This record gives sequence, C-alpha cells and structure tokens, in this order.
Amino acid sequence: MKFFWKCKWSDSGLEWGLLCLGGHEKSRNISRILTIGFCLQVFVLLFSRLASATAPPLESPELTLRINHTGPVWAMRLSADARMLVSAGDDRTIRLWDFNSGHVLRMLEGHTDAVYAVVLSPDGRTLASSSNDRTIKLWDLDTGKARRTLRGHTEGIQSLAITPDGRTLVSASSDGTVKLWELHTGHLRRTLKGHTSWVSAVAVSPDGKTVASGSRDGTVKLWDLQTGTAYRTLAEAGGWIRSVAFSPDGRTLAASTANQDGLISLWDLETGQLQRTLRGHAEQVWAVVFSPDGRRLVTGSADRTVKVWEFATGQVTHTLSSTGDALTVAITPDGRRLVSGSYGGHVQEWEIETGQALRTLTVETGPIRSVVFSPDGRTLAASMRRRDQHISLWEWSTGRLRQKLRGHTGEIWSLAFSPDGTMLASGSMDQTVKLWEVATGQEQRTLRGHSATVMSVAFLPDGQTLISSRAEGTVKLWDTHSGHLRQSLSGKTDQTHFQGQSPDGKTLLSAGFNEPVALWDVGMEGEPRVLGVKGSNYLSMAFSPNSQVVAVAWQDFMGKGTSYGVALWDVATGTELQTLRCCSDLVWSVAFSPDGRTLATGQANQTVTLWEVATGHALRALHGHHGLVDALAFSPDGRTLASGSMDGTVRLWDVSTGQVRLILVSLPDEEWVAFQPDKLVYNSSEHGDEYMGVRFGNTLRSVVPLSDYRDMLKSSDLSAAFTRPQPTIQPKSMQHERGQTKH
Repeated sequence: MKFFWKCKWSDSGLEWGLLCLGGHEKSRNISRILTIGFCLQVFVLLFSRLASATAPPLESPELTLRINHTGPVWAMRLSADARMLVSAGDDRTIRLWDFNSGHVLRMLEGHTDAVYAVVLSPDGRTLASSSNDRTIKLWDLDTGKARRTLRGHTEGIQSLAITPDGRTLVSASSDGTVKLWELHTGHLRRTLKGHTSWVSAVAVSPDGKTVASGSRDGTVKLWDLQTGTAYRTLAEAGGWIRSVAFSPDGRTLAASTANQDGLISLWDLETGQLQRTLRGHAEQVWAVVFSPDGRRLVTGSADRTVKVWEFATGQVTHTLSSTGDALTVAITPDGRRLVSGSYGGHVQEWEIETGQALRTLTVETGPIRSVVFSPDGRTLAASMRRRDQHISLWEWSTGRLRQKLRGHTGEIWSLAFSPDGTMLASGSMDQTVKLWEVATGQEQRTLRGHSATVMSVAFLPDGQTLISSRAEGTVKLWDTHSGHLRQSLSGKTDQTHFQGQSPDGKTLLSAGFNEPVALWDVGMEGEPRVLGVKGSNYLSMAFSPNSQVVAVAWQDFMGKGTSYGVALWDVATGTELQTLRCCSDLVWSVAFSPDGRTLATGQANQTVTLWEVATGHALRALHGHHGLVDALAFSPDGRTLASGSMDGTVRLWDVSTGQVRLILVSLPDEEWVAFQPDKLVYNSSEHGDEYMGVRFGNTLRSVVPLSDYRDMLKSSDLSAAFTRPQPTIQPKSMQHERGQTKH
C-alpha cells in the first residue's frame, strides 16, 4: 500500500494529513509525478484540488466488530491478492474481511432476504451479490455503496459467475433460467432456458466461452456464451446438482450433488464422458472448488467436513472438521490455504498441504434471548443462547460488564428481577429455574420440577412468590426464600401453552399453535376468558405495566400467503382494542413503555418499531441490528429501550430520538466490549478491544486494531464520555506502514 502527504486549505491555514492511494487512475498518475525532489510548495494547491476532484470526501472513522454471521454462510470469495475475504449469508448481510487481520472492513446491507451468492470482478472493484429477494446488487468496493440493482428473475437467485474479461455476469435462479447481464451497465443480454427445475449453480470456463449450469432436474448443461445455445447436456449426473466448477485448464468439470450419497462427478469436457466419481462424504456435498494449480479439489458437505482430494488419483488427503454443515469453500490464489463457511455462521481457515487448522475468523457471541432492567434502572441483564449459556449483568450507564452468571446447561429463555432488585430469576431449556443474588452474582438456589423448557418467570409484587411456566401447560408457584414449591397448576390440556403473567400477578396468558388466546386467574379456578383467534401461531406477548392491556404478536398461515400482526386486548372486558397489521415479517418480541403509551416490536427483518398504543400509528423504526430482534425492554424511566438480537448484541436506544446510545457485546470467556459508535468511545475487558477495529475513510483499507487507540478512546465510564467532543484520531498503523515502505 502506498501513501503520500496531502494538504488542504482551511480556516486555520494549511492542514496536513496522510492519504492512501487506491482505485483512482488520476491519483496514481499524480503520485508517479510527485517526488521528494519536487518543491511541495509549488504543487500543494494544484494537488489538493486534483485529489478532491478525483476522490470522494473522507468519512469519519468507524468502529468494526468481528463477530460471526447470525445464520448460515452461503457464499465466500477471496480477492485476487488474498487481502480481502467476502462472505454472505442467511442474515441478509455481506461482510468484507481484512483476511490478514481477521477484522471486518465493511458490512454491506440492502438485500431483504438471504444472500446466496457473491462474485468479484477481475479488477476487484465491483462485487455482485444475489439473494432470495430475486435481485442482484452491484456494489462499488471503493465506496461500499450499491451502484445498481438488477431485476428480472422471478424467484430467488442461487448462483453467480463473471466471465474472465469482466464484461458478463451470469446468474442462476430457482425460476429455472440462467441470465446473462452486461456487468458495466446492468443490461440484460440474454435468458437461457432449458432446465425443468431450479438452476442452483453456474460457472464460466477459464477461456470465457462456456457456461456450465447445474439444476435440481439432475442435469448439467453446457452453453455457448456467444450464441446462448446449450450444446451438451450431462444428463447422467443424476440428483440435484448443487455446485459446479471448471478445472483451471478447462478440460474437466466437477459437479456435486445435494443427494445423501455425497457424490462428486468429474466430467471430460472434450468428450462429455464421466471420468470419475468421488465417494467419501456421508451427506450431500454443498460446494466444490479446484485449487489454482488444478492438483487438488476441495469439497464442503452437510456431514460437517471439508475434504481435500488429490485430483490425479481421486484420493482424500485431508478430512477437516467444520463447526457445522460446510456450505461454501474458497482457496487462496497461491493455493496454500482454504476457508469454509458453515451453517452455524462461522468462517474457518486451514492450511491445505498439512490440513492444519489455522483460525476461526468469526467470533460467536450467541443470540440474545432475554433482556430486563433492574427496578432502579442501573443494571441490565441479558441472557445468551447456544454454546455459552450465561447471563450478563451490565452497569449499562458506564458501559461496564459486572459479571457473567453461569450455571444453566441449556438455553436461557426468561429473566426477571425481584421487586427490590436484589434477586434475579432465570428460566431455561434445562427445565430449571435459578435464583441469583444480584450484588454478588452468586447462585442462591435451583428450582426443579418442570419437565420442559421454562418459558417464563416473574415475581409477584410482594417479592415472596415466583411464578414459572413451561411450554406444555404447567404453572408453578415458588417460595422465593425457601425455594419450596407452593403450588403446581395445570391447564385444561397439554396443549395449553402459557406465555407469561401480568405485572400484578393476578392473570396468566396462554396462546399456542392453532389455539385461542386466553386469560386465566392465577389460581386457575374457573374457565379461562378466551380473547379470540388472530392467527395460527403466537410468538410473543406483553402486558401493559398496569396489567389492563395485553399485546400478542401473531402469525397466520391461512388464506393467501402468510400475514403477521400484533393484537391489543382489554384484559378486564376481553375487547379487542387494536390490531397492528404492521409487519412484513415475524414479530419475535413486544414490550410496553412504563407509561403504557408506547409499544415496541422486534421483528425478524432486524427492525425495532415504536407504536402509539392509543392510535396504532407507527412512531419510529429503529435500524441497526443484523439479526432478528428477539428481546425488548424499556428502562424504568421510559427513556431508553434495550433490544437483544440474534446478532449477539444488545443495543440501547434513545426513545425520543431513535439514536443508538450504546452497544453491548458479551464475548467468549470473560471478555466483553461496550461502545458508542458515533462518539468513538468504548469500554472493554482487558482483551475485549482486540475483537474490534477502526476503519478510516470511505475506501476499503486495512482495519487498524482498536487496541492501538486504547489510551485515546477507552473510558471506564461511558456516561461521562458521552458529553465530550468526539476524539480526533490518526491512522497509526497506516503511518507505521508508510514508514516501513520508505525503508
């Protein structure tokens, strides 16, 4: 990377700074002209004007976080210089990684459904992505902006390829067609028809003359790129073709199947004959790719392995263990390393020659299942799901993680503070309820008796009794001091699914798949009050703080397609007050503000929406999460909203402005980080900032480790840091790199 000094006029005179060259031909030409021997005073004004004319203005530095995708990683590509890795997945995001450091350079967002394919142009300046939303986006990698959106397919777009000359983009879709686009203009040149089912894979031959397409109809077709005609069909391939790849010399085509037999077929393209069938995987093979020298073949499978094959012999040289189904694989241009993306959202790297595992680029933080504020508003508790089941206790105003509470052996579904804030209750998939002392983080007792996941826990107003409910029709009342079971109540049938209880402790709500929404007295005496049937499934609920209104998020599979909404009922009368037909996606969480006037909903489309309860009008949409929003809670004063997401972060929003006040992340082991993205300030554990970086400017450059700015940006009390001006920082690592370049 080359650097040169830039100066510009400002109100205070000349300002000098360091500018990184990249991507602009005029700037490169100028850099060849300017040398140390030239008089900078002569050229400074001319140079600054030319630079501003050829390069977009620099943006403010941004903090980046190295965490995994929140769903399957469907596609990966490496740049020609192996400095950048592109990954895309089910969470609708595309992540650009600095492959050397493992930090995220940029996250590209714009697709509205899973991103299935990505491909880089030969010059490395354009990225094409395709999605189940039926669109292709062309991204300018100098700016990270979507330059163009291509529409024409009528179903999700499964695969992409670009010709070696960079002129033509090839797309394959579930609509059964292959389309050829002009990459520069986005113009649709031709649609190739012939397959009788989904087209799930495409590849372009090294000479750019042939397109291979693999389909769910069990065939591979070879198309002449110039004429658009299919000149050969490899019908004997059999089964759903999931991936196709040309060998570097263009003589062989590899095709993998999505069948359970896990076969890879190798075809002689000159004769159209099957050369060899590779057997070794125990499940379907999702991905196949040749090494640059053609000596090896790498495959990823649903059997959770990546295999390295010797092409000449067809023998497996290494079997590598993936953290989940290996959905996509890529090899570095030098052929020495490979990376894979898994169903669990991880990106792993190995050395090909030895099979040695080198690293996992992504860091699993675990989805957030529940968030709750303490009664005094000082502590925020958040529960983590999946591998490291724990509860994080945050002193959120200062951005400090006080403790991680561990003890559950299953996902933690529910949390509740006692009315005096001294005790925290947690309900888990391990069928237990645990009581924790908030001041010390010590587990006080474990309550056993449920035979299924504990979906909900709540203290009665006197703090002496805890109510816990499991999914299949049982409610238990516990003495919080002794841990003794006071009463066990059951619904009318095992299909009575209790979702929660009112703040006054008098009413229970039940709702389940194809069941009506009903209210029960805590004593379970008499018949329940049926509120009505709004849908086929109920995903979340919340009582208003005064226990007079209940909100239930529903999903309806009946009729034409699927619909979603939130229904509000009067608890006393059972009257439906409002139905918010609000959403184009599932509503996973709902919460009332302390005054009951605002309702927050968290959706699968990664959005939080604030609603006026009285009118049903949407007040504000909050964007920023990169996974479905599974948990919501208002602070006691109603000024802050906490949202927990599948992306592993808790975001604290200013309710009045909709701005993010703080982002909290519990990292592996005892590490953590809290940061304010706009202010460039953060707090973290000793090594927590090593999971983060700082990106400078609006071009793709190496991310500088956040730890380089520890002395300048780290604050032990973020509440005080919020009122300070944003720090001005220089790219230290870039200056260091420039110094090395001079030697």
